[in-house]
Amino acid sequence: MSAAVESLTSPRRSGVAGAVATTAASQAYPVGTETILVVDDDLVLRRAARRALEMCGYTVLLAGDAEEALEAFPEGQSDIDLVITDVVMSGVGGRELYAALKQRCAGVKVLFTSGYSSAPLEGDVPFLQKPWTLNDLAVRVRQVLDEAHS
Repeated sequence: MSAAVESLTSPRRSGVAGAVATTAASQAYPVGTETILVVDDDLVLRRAARRALEMCGYTVLLAGDAEEALEAFPEGQSDIDLVITDVVMSGVGGRELYAALKQRCAGVKVLFTSGYSSAPLEGDVPFLQKPWTLNDLAVRVRQVLDEAHS
């Protein structure tokens, strides 16, 4: 795995991370132990998603663009249970990333996010509107993962 794909497990308790930690500690959110790859060209949003998901027990990898995300997916195999990707990113967008990931790993599960449009994507693809709350993210991730296992 490339050094560009971040995997951190100890959130710092300042700024956004502190707010997420405080919120997560005071409320019950759906939890899990799966591995999730968050792909977004906004560093602040990637880190906030990582902190939120780690508070729910997930292992989280980060990628700043489609190229980094594809490096995390060796041909035909992956330990990643879910990819959360922004629809609109500089360079290759989320739709194109999803198509490339499906070629590498046919069963890949993806949750699209966007702040630009709440319009549904082609087909029956899971979507989460930005800005999301910790509860929105935790519930939607758990729904998508549970659908994947049923």
